[in-house]
Amino acid sequence: MTLWRIRATVDEARGLADQPTRALGLATRLVRDPDSAGEALRALLGADTVTWRPASAGPGCGLADTTMLLADPAGGSFALHRAVPGFTPAEYARAQALVELSASVARRAAEQVTLVLPDGAEAAVRPATADDLPGVVELHEGCSARSRHRRYLGGAAMPAPARLRRLLEPARGVTLLATAADAGAAEPVVAMANLLAEGDEAEVALLVRDDWQRRGLGSALLRRLVRHAEQAGYAALVLHVHAGNAPMLRTVRRLGRPTPTGRDGGLVTLTVPLVAGASARHG
Repeated sequence: MTLWRIRATVDEARGLADQPTRALGLATRLVRDPDSAGEALRALLGADTVTWRPASAGPGCGLADTTMLLADPAGGSFALHRAVPGFTPAEYARAQALVELSASVARRAAEQVTLVLPDGAEAAVRPATADDLPGVVELHEGCSARSRHRRYLGGAAMPAPARLRRLLEPARGVTLLATAADAGAAEPVVAMANLLAEGDEAEVALLVRDDWQRRGLGSALLRRLVRHAEQAGYAALVLHVHAGNAPMLRTVRRLGRPTPTGRDGGLVTLTVPLVAGASARHG
């Protein structure tokens, strides 16, 4: 009897330990294949059947012993059935989190584009999220003090994580990240482009890892920010650049737009008018 109880306790502990491992494995699978949500739900809960329906879950979403109905954030719903045992509220919460992860990954993939640079290198560009903080910290650590000084103007020190978090999800504007598309599963962040809006104008700043500079990536990111600002209806982009930052000054000139320039000591302020954006806002 004592031996049986020990064995049962060990088996139970192993099951509890395996559950988080299984959930993490399924989450990783969803990141790679967002369309596998149904199979992931079956594996997570040991469901007998998982059916996706185009109709919304509506007010009936929830648990009914051996049946679970989940809203799909991307549209439609999932219906799950398991003969025994019945589903629990904890399982429902885990399943809903998995479905929301799948929808989030799908949205992120839809917003991602791949840039082919003049030297043939590829970079994937997408909007940033709060989850990108570790990658952005690594980006800053991988940049030279000179590159950080040019980006933040006031110094070369690492920005505090709280500041980077605010840059990733600005109240108004957008932050784009470029990742090395050929770097395998790690996909390190190699550039960050910020558009921070205030009133009718939006301030722009770029940070490109040293080994990715002078390859056309900064120009490509700036053009995408210009397009976003025009679609959002801003009147102009503003860039504050060190007078000695010749690469950034050339990047702005490559836009081919009239750019009023002001100078205050060693700081140059460039204003890029967005006529299309202004007319769209007032039209």
